[in-house]
Amino acid sequence: MSKQIVLEGWCSIIPDKMYEKWLRLKLIKKGAVDIGTAGGEFDNVFMYVLYKGDESKTCRSKVELKALRADGWEMRRKIFQVTEATIEILHFEVGKWYKDVFLYVETWLKKNKFIDLQSGSFNGGFCAETDPNHEVVKNWGAPLAGPNNKVAQIKEKFGRIVVYFNGLTKQERAKIDRFAVSTEKKFDCICDFV
Repeated sequence: MSKQIVLEGWCSIIPDKMYEKWLRLKLIKKGAVDIGTAGGEFDNVFMYVLYKGDESKTCRSKVELKALRADGWEMRRKIFQVTEATIEILHFEVGKWYKDVFLYVETWLKKNKFIDLQSGSFNGGFCAETDPNHEVVKNWGAPLAGPNNKVAQIKEKFGRIVVYFNGLTKQERAKIDRFAVSTEKKFDCICDFV
């Protein structure tokens, strides 16, 4: 099942196949789930972030890590450091994958008549508004809901694919739940359709 990673502080949940591809291409090392850039001599190594009270320290060797832990330091993060070029590849692949998932979800919701918008789209992450004169519709491009719209918002939240619904019947809820399960299987993702 999918893997949660952090790319430069941004949480994503990606398919195992993508993570395994990165390992195969030696873009990351096994166990790397918190990934950032370092530059120069510290590329392709783990950096350990430790705390003792309010103080923090970093180290890059397991020997130093062991000594610090024996001295009462607590490890809070293990960051795998990569080059700028590598982080760009990782961001691109994650972004493309999310775009594909969201396109699939939005297309299915439109086809099955859960989305009814008079204007705009959910691409900006806005909630659908019912008032055409609302500031976010007029000035910021928020979608204007049509009379049969059941989707309030579509977004990524802590790596999950999240869709907020309004006024679903029991039958519609069951259909959405089945769609969530099939989407999770198809994309190896986590759907949170509420």
